[in-house]
Amino acid sequence: MHRAFSKCTDIIKKCTNGQFTLNDDYHLYCLSLINRLGGCIQQSLDSLFKCLEHKNKSVDIMKQIAKSLYLQGHHNEALEIYQDALKLNQNDWEIPFGQGICYFYMKKFESAEKYFKKSSKLTKSIKPLKWLTKVHLEKSSINSAIATLKKATSLVPEDPDILSNLGSLYFQTNQEQLAFECLSSAIILKPDHFDANQLAGVVITLHKDYDVALNKYRSILKQSSESSILWNNIGSITCFKRASYLTPFDWRISINLGIIYMHTSQWLSAFQYITTSINLFNMIKQRSIHRSVINDNDDKNNHKTTHDVGIKNPLVILNCANFLVKSNKKLANQMFAKYKKLNLTGEFELPYWVNKNDVDKLVNQLDTHLRQNTRESTDSMQISI
Repeated sequence: MHRAFSKCTDIIKKCTNGQFTLNDDYHLYCLSLINRLGGCIQQSLDSLFKCLEHKNKSVDIMKQIAKSLYLQGHHNEALEIYQDALKLNQNDWEIPFGQGICYFYMKKFESAEKYFKKSSKLTKSIKPLKWLTKVHLEKSSINSAIATLKKATSLVPEDPDILSNLGSLYFQTNQEQLAFECLSSAIILKPDHFDANQLAGVVITLHKDYDVALNKYRSILKQSSESSILWNNIGSITCFKRASYLTPFDWRISINLGIIYMHTSQWLSAFQYITTSINLFNMIKQRSIHRSVINDNDDKNNHKTTHDVGIKNPLVILNCANFLVKSNKKLANQMFAKYKKLNLTGEFELPYWVNKNDVDKLVNQLDTHLRQNTRESTDSMQISI
């Protein structure tokens, strides 16, 4: 089809010399369908009503009128026309099919399901099954949607669209092997199938076979060079995962992956990468603190070094003073004074996992001990960050 609607209209008008008579119903009927395809729905509807005046028992004309009505959003009026058509022919699958579409757009999914099932029993066409799948997905019944598409594949086993949709549903239910089989079949039937190649690329990416995934994306890049989803998959997930492979301990890569997965509604993957990023960030930022949690370690120089790295953090300074009070009371006094000075600014907020009462208790113990003239050691309490 070249969709040259204006040329079709000109041919029809030429055949009738531009004048439609009572005997030109077929030409008028064809013209109405062409007008609808060209987006002139009201003009198409007017022509169909003229045809119906001459053939008021034509089921085909009634179905086309009903279709034009529901395309305009007049679903109740369309249902009335379909009901009239049903009285004339109860075995026409397109009538309950059209009724199902009307109910679908009216958000009455139970009724839509009923009519799509009725329609599918009257025909071997997979159209009712495709729409029935949409109903199941609207009702969040993915397993029912899968069963419906499997039935469709039994009727038309070589439809790449059906196979691609089925593969997508298998992927959503974590049946990756079945998903990949369906997607592979769709790609064999239509090598440049956009959805099948794109989803296959995602599956392959998750298995960390990045080069093969990129080849899948490249195979559809020419036909959809402006697809934001495609470029997102190529530029974000694939590249960031390669970056993560090369530098697995860079928290920035993990947080970027987490954000991307959030935007693609892959919540579990998003949670995993964001959690990893937080852990990596804390490990880098506070690695100077973690080793000092164990107070019975006799490596005094290492303790002091690790504390020095985080010297701008009041809690780190407090921990350092607590450690030094055992061996260097003078330096402990200096650190404790620095803690008080930093703490007075009020700019530092305690992390949510640190109990303020524990901090106050440690401060009071150190203050009391450092005021004494003895070198007695106090029991240390560590404030972990």
